[in-house]
Amino acid sequence: MNLRSRFEKLAAPVRIHVLFRERKYRLGETVEMAVEIVTRDRLRIRKTRATLVCEPQGQPTRDLRFAPEDGPWTGQSYAHSQLAFSEDETLRAGGAQSYSVDLQIENKPPAGGFEDARWRVVLVVETVDHRTYYVQRGIRLIPTWKEEADLRR
Repeated sequence: MNLRSRFEKLAAPVRIHVLFRERKYRLGETVEMAVEIVTRDRLRIRKTRATLVCEPQGQPTRDLRFAPEDGPWTGQSYAHSQLAFSEDETLRAGGAQSYSVDLQIENKPPAGGFEDARWRVVLVVETVDHRTYYVQRGIRLIPTWKEEADLRR
């Protein structure tokens, strides 16, 4: 990360930090996350959500700040699993708010199959003045035992 991007990150009005265990997840499991929202100025939150996004390899990446909440999305990316975890909240200037978020991975296989899918967890903060802040991290999903058997056929 160069000096300019570090400065921009530190000077950002809202920073979102997310921690979750880096391991391989399966359908039906829960991703337990620690989320922290740090704000420079007073922040009036309309809604926050965590979304597991599935994107088939080789498809164009979408700007997820403006993606609709309901999948499937255009451009092949879609919301596989989703959880709203805070609504109508105000954070004070210079404050931080922590959340424990348990995102349940839905028990449905990806539309294009596991072989070509890329997965991301996206956390989005929407404010009452129509600003959107987000952070995304890659996550590894593997087939359940039944899907593994189907892949071998």
